[in-house]
Amino acid sequence: MLKYIILILIILIFNNPSFSKGGHGEYLLIGNAYDKNNKAIRNGALYVEFKGKIDTIQTNDCGEYNVSIPWQTVCPSDFFIFSEIENRKLNPKSIYVTFRDDKIEIENKWKENTDKSTPIKMDLKFEDPSVNYSILIYIGLVLGIAGLLFIIFKRKIIL
Repeated sequence: MLKYIILILIILIFNNPSFSKGGHGEYLLIGNAYDKNNKAIRNGALYVEFKGKIDTIQTNDCGEYNVSIPWQTVCPSDFFIFSEIENRKLNPKSIYVTFRDDKIEIENKWKENTDKSTPIKMDLKFEDPSVNYSILIYIGLVLGIAGLLFIIFKRKIIL
Protein backbone atom coordinates (compact mmCIF):
# COMPACT_ATOMS: atom_id res chain seq x y z
CA MET A 1 0.00 0.00 0.00
CA LEU A 2 2.85 2.40 0.84
CA LYS A 3 4.30 1.70 -2.61
CA TYR A 4 1.13 3.00 -4.26
CA ILE A 5 1.01 6.14 -2.14
CA ILE A 6 4.65 6.92 -2.99
CA LEU A 7 3.96 6.25 -6.68
CA ILE A 8 0.94 8.58 -6.68
CA LEU A 9 2.96 11.30 -4.94
CA ILE A 10 5.78 10.97 -7.48
CA ILE A 11 3.32 11.21 -10.38
CA LEU A 12 1.67 14.29 -8.86
CA ILE A 13 5.00 15.99 -8.21
CA PHE A 14 6.39 15.39 -11.70
CA ASN A 15 3.08 16.00 -13.43
CA ASN A 16 2.66 19.41 -11.83
CA PRO A 17 6.13 20.91 -11.32
CA SER A 18 4.74 24.42 -11.02
CA PHE A 19 1.43 26.13 -10.57
CA SER A 20 2.41 29.07 -12.76
CA LYS A 21 1.09 29.85 -16.18
CA GLY A 22 3.11 29.93 -19.34
CA GLY A 23 4.83 33.16 -20.21
CA HIS A 24 5.59 35.33 -23.18
CA GLY A 25 7.49 38.47 -23.96
CA GLU A 26 10.26 39.78 -26.15
CA TYR A 27 13.86 40.79 -25.93
CA LEU A 28 15.66 43.38 -27.99
CA LEU A 29 18.78 42.86 -30.08
CA ILE A 30 20.65 46.06 -30.92
CA GLY A 31 23.96 46.80 -32.58
CA ASN A 32 25.67 47.76 -35.80
CA ALA A 33 25.47 45.89 -39.08
CA TYR A 34 28.57 45.55 -41.27
CA ASP A 35 28.87 44.27 -44.83
CA LYS A 36 31.55 41.86 -46.08
CA ASN A 37 33.94 44.80 -46.59
CA ASN A 38 33.52 45.67 -42.89
CA LYS A 39 31.67 48.90 -43.72
CA ALA A 40 28.56 49.96 -41.84
CA ILE A 41 25.32 49.13 -43.64
CA ARG A 42 23.72 52.58 -43.66
CA ASN A 43 19.98 52.85 -44.32
CA GLY A 44 19.96 49.24 -45.50
CA ALA A 45 17.28 46.59 -45.32
CA LEU A 46 17.96 43.51 -43.22
CA TYR A 47 15.65 40.52 -43.41
CA VAL A 48 15.09 38.68 -40.13
CA GLU A 49 13.79 35.11 -40.42
CA PHE A 50 12.31 33.67 -37.26
CA LYS A 51 9.56 31.10 -36.66
CA GLY A 52 8.94 30.84 -40.40
CA LYS A 53 8.27 34.57 -40.70
CA ILE A 54 10.47 37.11 -42.46
CA ASP A 55 10.47 40.69 -41.15
CA THR A 56 12.27 43.62 -42.71
CA ILE A 57 14.20 45.94 -40.43
CA GLN A 58 15.96 49.11 -41.51
CA THR A 59 19.36 50.29 -40.32
CA ASN A 60 19.80 53.99 -39.59
CA ASP A 61 22.34 56.52 -40.92
CA CYS A 62 25.05 55.04 -38.69
CA GLY A 63 24.33 51.40 -39.57
CA GLU A 64 22.59 50.67 -36.26
CA TYR A 65 19.71 48.25 -36.07
CA ASN A 66 17.29 46.96 -33.45
CA VAL A 67 15.02 43.98 -33.66
CA SER A 68 12.54 42.59 -31.19
CA ILE A 69 12.63 38.80 -30.71
CA PRO A 70 9.46 37.29 -29.22
CA TRP A 71 9.57 34.32 -26.85
CA GLN A 72 6.87 32.14 -25.37
CA THR A 73 6.67 29.29 -22.88
CA VAL A 74 3.95 26.74 -22.29
CA CYS A 75 2.22 26.21 -18.99
CA PRO A 76 4.38 23.71 -17.08
CA SER A 77 1.42 21.62 -15.97
CA ASP A 78 2.49 18.57 -17.94
CA PHE A 79 5.55 16.38 -17.45
CA PHE A 80 8.62 18.61 -17.37
CA ILE A 81 10.25 16.96 -20.39
CA PHE A 82 7.15 17.59 -22.52
CA SER A 83 7.14 21.25 -21.46
CA GLU A 84 10.77 21.55 -22.52
CA ILE A 85 10.04 19.98 -25.91
CA GLU A 86 7.12 22.36 -26.49
CA ASN A 87 9.23 25.36 -25.42
CA ARG A 88 11.88 24.37 -27.99
CA LYS A 89 9.20 24.26 -30.69
CA LEU A 90 7.91 27.70 -29.69
CA ASN A 91 11.40 29.21 -29.50
CA PRO A 92 13.59 28.07 -32.39
CA LYS A 93 17.31 27.66 -31.75
CA SER A 94 18.38 30.12 -34.45
CA ILE A 95 17.49 33.48 -35.91
CA TYR A 96 18.62 34.17 -39.49
CA VAL A 97 19.47 37.65 -40.75
CA THR A 98 20.02 38.32 -44.46
CA PHE A 99 21.58 41.30 -46.21
CA ARG A 100 21.56 41.06 -49.99
CA ASP A 101 22.81 37.50 -50.66
CA ASP A 102 24.62 37.03 -47.36
CA LYS A 103 22.89 35.21 -44.50
CA ILE A 104 24.12 34.82 -40.95
CA GLU A 105 22.79 32.69 -38.12
CA ILE A 106 22.32 34.04 -34.60
CA GLU A 107 21.67 31.88 -31.58
CA ASN A 108 18.29 32.57 -29.98
CA LYS A 109 19.02 33.32 -26.33
CA TRP A 110 15.44 33.54 -25.14
CA LYS A 111 16.00 31.54 -21.94
CA GLU A 112 18.67 33.94 -20.71
CA ASN A 113 16.53 36.98 -21.50
CA THR A 114 13.04 36.18 -20.24
CA ASP A 115 13.46 38.28 -17.10
CA LYS A 116 15.65 41.03 -18.52
CA SER A 117 14.56 44.29 -20.05
CA THR A 118 18.11 45.30 -21.04
CA PRO A 119 18.75 45.08 -24.79
CA ILE A 120 21.44 42.70 -25.97
CA LYS A 121 24.24 44.34 -27.95
CA MET A 122 25.29 42.23 -30.91
CA ASP A 123 27.05 43.51 -34.02
CA LEU A 124 26.15 41.73 -37.25
CA LYS A 125 29.06 41.05 -39.60
CA PHE A 126 28.13 39.69 -42.99
CA GLU A 127 31.01 37.84 -44.60
CA ASP A 128 31.44 36.34 -48.02
CA PRO A 129 30.68 32.66 -47.38
CA SER A 130 32.52 31.54 -50.51
CA VAL A 131 35.91 32.68 -49.21
CA ASN A 132 37.08 31.84 -45.73
CA TYR A 133 40.75 32.77 -45.66
CA SER A 134 41.49 31.36 -42.23
CA ILE A 135 40.53 27.86 -43.39
CA LEU A 136 42.62 28.25 -46.55
CA ILE A 137 45.64 29.38 -44.50
CA TYR A 138 45.19 26.46 -42.09
CA ILE A 139 44.97 23.93 -44.94
CA GLY A 140 48.07 25.46 -46.55
CA LEU A 141 50.04 25.19 -43.31
CA VAL A 142 49.00 21.58 -42.72
CA LEU A 143 49.89 20.57 -46.27
CA GLY A 144 53.21 22.43 -46.07
CA ILE A 145 54.18 20.74 -42.81
CA ALA A 146 53.05 17.36 -44.13
CA GLY A 147 55.18 17.90 -47.25
CA LEU A 148 58.24 18.81 -45.20
CA LEU A 149 57.80 15.79 -42.94
CA PHE A 150 57.42 13.55 -45.98
CA ILE A 151 60.63 14.89 -47.53
CA ILE A 152 62.58 14.55 -44.25
CA PHE A 153 61.44 11.00 -43.49
CA LYS A 154 61.72 9.84 -47.10
CA ARG A 155 65.36 10.94 -47.22
CA LYS A 156 66.16 9.16 -43.94
CA ILE A 157 64.53 5.98 -45.18
CA ILE A 158 66.43 6.12 -48.48
CA LEU A 159 69.79 6.81 -46.80
